Amino acid sequence: MKKGCVIAIIVVLVLGAIGIGGCVFFGMKYGMQAGNAGIAFAVETAIAEYQRQNPDAKVEPTNEAWATALQNFKIPGGAGQQDLAQFIKEGKIVDIAQQPMIISQNPDGSIKVSSPGKDGQPGTADDVDSSMFKNLQEKAEAASQK
Repeated sequence: MKKGCVIAIIVVLVLGAIGIGGCVFFGMKYGMQAGNAGIAFAVETAIAEYQRQNPDAKVEPTNEAWATALQNFKIPGGAGQQDLAQFIKEGKIVDIAQQPMIISQNPDGSIKVSSPGKDGQPGTADDVDSSMFKNLQEKAEAASQK
């Protein structure tokens, strides 16, 4: 089994522990991109939960600032509390290829997280964000209802 698929499965298991499941098939099919989309979704979810629990906290919309804020932050759900420590390396939130995730703030104040993909260059064909994971999750839910 390819390393990307193994990591994608681990991401799925982690996401399943925080209540996000149903994409094992799609993780295997889409490999690294699905895993990176899952990480982006998990980080966005963690950031939203952090902001909900800490409404007065001011965290700059940068990878480094959110890596620091989320380093020891526990996400409630599934089988206890989970954290994102396995995706934080050298003070940055990273994707499966160990490339730093891109974190930006939307006009509504929400945070968008994306992966530059294996090439590490933003704006190329291998970039993904949480929308891919959401689409895969919807397909998995639809397939499970058939």
